Amino acid sequence: MDNETLITKKRISIFLLSIFLIWPLIHTYLVFKYEINPWKFFGWSMYISPSTATTIKVIAKVNNKNHYLEPKTSTQKALLKDHATYSNNYGKFYEPNKLVEEIIQKIDKKPDAIKIIVEKWIFSPHSTSYKKSTKEYTYNISHKNN
Repeated sequence: MDNETLITKKRISIFLLSIFLIWPLIHTYLVFKYEINPWKFFGWSMYISPSTATTIKVIAKVNNKNHYLEPKTSTQKALLKDHATYSNNYGKFYEPNKLVEEIIQKIDKKPDAIKIIVEKWIFSPHSTSYKKSTKEYTYNISHKNN
């Protein structure tokens, strides 16, 4: 091998080693700051926290009354489970826009608003215990008269 090839291999090795050493710090920061799943994205943070479940509740506001939408069919349950998994993996980066669109298409009475409540237990490094993280998304729906 010539000298240039050895230098290139050494640079690539140093670069990969640097990423390998820095990523655990970045991943841990993302877990605590943005509540991403510590077991995903080359999850080095899985060693500091077990994976927890996420629940999603849907509330529709119709005629100024809140109605909790309980999933009844296996398709509805699967839809909420898929979104709960996505929310659990992506933490604060999750936005339930697609979930709301699917609910609006499938609901009988068109609601005035839909509220999505995402609940997740997260590890708090400051108290060394778990705390419930709750995030609410409210979507006001305009009804156009034809």
